[in-house]
Amino acid sequence: EDEVFLLVKAAFDTLSDPMKRRSYDSTVDFDESIPKEGVKEEEFYTVYGPVFHRNMRFASCNDPAKGSKVEGETPTPKKKGKNKNKKNRNNNNNDAKSQSPSSGRPPLFGDDATPLSQVHAFYDFWIHFDSWRDFTLKAAEEAEHDVDSADCREEKRWMKQ
Repeated sequence: EDEVFLLVKAAFDTLSDPMKRRSYDSTVDFDESIPKEGVKEEEFYTVYGPVFHRNMRFASCNDPAKGSKVEGETPTPKKKGKNKNKKNRNNNNNDAKSQSPSSGRPPLFGDDATPLSQVHAFYDFWIHFDSWRDFTLKAAEEAEHDVDSADCREEKRWMKQ
């Protein structure tokens, strides 16, 4: 029972501290695959769109330590009252404005109908992509050596340094 409690406590400590959580989230398995070349022109947006959406979670503007999220992952609160549909219609009509660089949100992948200004904003965002991922936890795990597996004493000394 003590062993289980200690594991739960360690998990709680990791998930409660934003910096430790960031390190942990950075090491979680992630689909980093990129589609192969030769995608048909009519399938381009459906094939490559999800790749950018998956990687968007690692953008510094979506840093979990700051409490921000990618648009679309957090449900918008429903407005009570008779004007709730009016608000939703206004949001749908302003999608182009909401994805502008000045809004603070990353631009979406888009499609053939996306205005050129948004296409440029999209490329600018990904060219200057800044990630919040932190691999210090992974590096620390990989830096630990099994001294008993060393072939000679020089290797053991190197491992203990």
